[in-house]
Amino acid sequence: MHERSIFSLITMKKLKNHIYKQGVTSLMLFLLLSGCSFPLSSSVDDILKGMSRVPDSKIVQDALPTYIIMIESMLAKTPDDPTLLQAAAQLYRFYGIQLVEQPERALLITDTALEYAMKAAATTIPVFENGRMIDYPLFEEVIQNATVADLEPLYIIGEVWLEWIRVRKDDMDAIADLPIIQLIMERVVALEPGYRKGMASMYLAVLAAMEMAERETINRHFSRAIEAAGEQNIMPSVFFALWLKNDGKHAQSCATLSDVINKGVPDDPAFSLFNEYAMKEAVRIKKELVEDESCKVGGN
Repeated sequence: MHERSIFSLITMKKLKNHIYKQGVTSLMLFLLLSGCSFPLSSSVDDILKGMSRVPDSKIVQDALPTYIIMIESMLAKTPDDPTLLQAAAQLYRFYGIQLVEQPERALLITDTALEYAMKAAATTIPVFENGRMIDYPLFEEVIQNATVADLEPLYIIGEVWLEWIRVRKDDMDAIADLPIIQLIMERVVALEPGYRKGMASMYLAVLAAMEMAERETINRHFSRAIEAAGEQNIMPSVFFALWLKNDGKHAQSCATLSDVINKGVPDDPAFSLFNEYAMKEAVRIKKELVEDESCKVGGN
């Protein structure tokens, strides 16, 4: 049995009832291919960086099983290599994201992703050796003592774990893990505020929305994410616009989306895949606002 924080014990019912109301499921479904540039060893680095530079995301989606088999063949020779384990976790996570229409497969794939992420993190942070069976007070102490050297495994396990929860959004035991992910991402941001061009702060914004935090808190996380993203990563801005839409602030959402669309997709190969996807989402969300006659900014 997990030891849960007070937050998780009190808010389980509220979370389940609120997820659909606030559109958090939409936010979580939008978590696609975040963080495609990794400081890994040569062959793995080539694979993941190559993925980030492919202009057509469908090509990457179709090739994911091949990438996974390649990584598994490497792991067969060195099963405890943390670099390979991290890469495998991310590839399985990417693949799980594609399985929206196949929930049973998504459960299996994300189980594997989380298992690899846990094993990789445990090489430097032993508290992950027991997987999800976490003693929360001990875990909190360990995470608060994490250093810059722990940034990569912490971020990866937080990202993979969040995807694991996404495909189990009706499972209250899975949702109860959200405070753990929040703690992880808070430490990542504390160690490096702009980590992964604002992605860690963006995840904190999404988690704050799921927690039904104060709007000021959610806005603060999004503002930090957007500032850190600069001109390279448009995903935090599109996430922010989606949250504004779900929060009833349609004019502000539309203005944010219009700004993103007018600037176009940034020319940054390290973020090309998910910038492309984010732009498609920006266009789609704005179209919905226009069709609902909720978009009142100029040029609509």
